Amino acid sequence: MKISPKGAFIRSAIIPGWGQVYNKKPVKGLVLLSAEGYFLYNFFYYNRIYDYVKTTKETLGVETWVGLTEEEKKAQVLAVTGYELTLNSWRPREKRNKYGWWSLGTYLFGLLDAVVDAHLINFPKGDIELSGSETGLHFAMRVDL
Repeated sequence: MKISPKGAFIRSAIIPGWGQVYNKKPVKGLVLLSAEGYFLYNFFYYNRIYDYVKTTKETLGVETWVGLTEEEKKAQVLAVTGYELTLNSWRPREKRNKYGWWSLGTYLFGLLDAVVDAHLINFPKGDIELSGSETGLHFAMRVDL
């Protein structure tokens, strides 16, 4: 089966990690898929929490919200939405954005990696040796064709 960079790109664009599996690198594909899943899960988790905070802020009014302490804000979120903010769930918008950027970066890395791997699939494999001596640096490569 011939591996094409376009095929690897399309597969990776549809499902992160599929392009790596297509390139016969299933472990790398599984790692990328797992990382993407983790980042997306956290993105949606913190987005839901941010919706609770946003609803509370809209209910109270921005002027009132700004004057509250962090403990009062947590109490108001619980009173308005029924969700109890924990230390881990505080600042949900920033966390949501962070996981969104990580997800996008992982996705783009997976696309690029799949295309590069597809281009290099037939690159000769061999031993590469780099050594140094008093006369300088020596480079040797054995190519198996």
